[in-house]
Amino acid sequence: MSPARDVLVHKMQVGVIGYGNQSRKILIILKKLKMINKIFVYKKKKFKKDLTGKIMTTNNLNNLDNVDIVFISSSSESHFAYIKYFINKSKFIFCEKPGITKLNEWNFLNNLNYSQKRKVYFNFNYNFSEYFLNIAKELTSKNNGKLINFSFYASHGKAFKNKKQKISNNIFENIQGNLGIHYINFFLRIFKNIKIINSHTMNVAKKNKDTSFIYLKSKNSFGTLFLSYASVAFKYAIIHFSNSILIFDNNHIKKYSPRDVFSNNGLFVTPKKKIINKLKKNHIQKTLDLSIKFFFKSINNNLLSVKDFNLAINSAKVLINMSKN
Repeated sequence: MSPARDVLVHKMQVGVIGYGNQSRKILIILKKLKMINKIFVYKKKKFKKDLTGKIMTTNNLNNLDNVDIVFISSSSESHFAYIKYFINKSKFIFCEKPGITKLNEWNFLNNLNYSQKRKVYFNFNYNFSEYFLNIAKELTSKNNGKLINFSFYASHGKAFKNKKQKISNNIFENIQGNLGIHYINFFLRIFKNIKIINSHTMNVAKKNKDTSFIYLKSKNSFGTLFLSYASVAFKYAIIHFSNSILIFDNNHIKKYSPRDVFSNNGLFVTPKKKIINKLKKNHIQKTLDLSIKFFFKSINNNLLSVKDFNLAINSAKVLINMSKN
């Protein structure tokens, strides 16, 4: 019997490692799933109080040895150690990005065999957002012509809100690795190959590196990525094709096309703007739920992807290499 089928024929026991904000969000989703009858929540320090219902708390990692699925949502630097510990114990692993923070960790995961890689799912829930899905659709559409340039902007004021934020030299604890990895993973998924030409960071709030500007190059185009935890909440992208320009302005997708539009005097003029889509507000909020549903669906159909596994660890590798330059 395959590990997937073995999981499906009985009520599942799952483990959750960590009890921070993301872990709590995961627990809210898992508690609603009828196929799960017991959830072990592990953290190194003792819990101040036990959780209720089908959730059991523990500070003994061995209590998770026999669960069907482990959800890893601890600090980024600990992810690899837990994957290494559970790869031959649990049937499946759901791990928050990143899977690695060092190149030797990449070497270990890259050398796992095919069956082991198909046990691990890395959560890049932004890939399930309407924003990323619509951009991916336009980037792969032939109607827009050849891609020339892409620029993405994303910001909000987290750096000023989080007063207890610890100072860290780990790139995955600052904006490039924490938020930027979603975009790097997305670019690698679309372009297959992407290179970071240069990058700059700033400490606007005088804590961790909270603002970043990254220059990128794909096979036939250039791009930029501006990210900040120290400004107004805003999401914006402008993509230049040979036959159109697309602007993703918060919740609207605007398109200027075709290229060859002329005035009465025969001069080039900007084509009329078309609103081709309007995204729902808060379109990022439900992406964790969609990602977890996709994970269970992939287990059900024995479809966890080695390609996605490799894409996830390579996304982290790009940032690790960037941090060394």
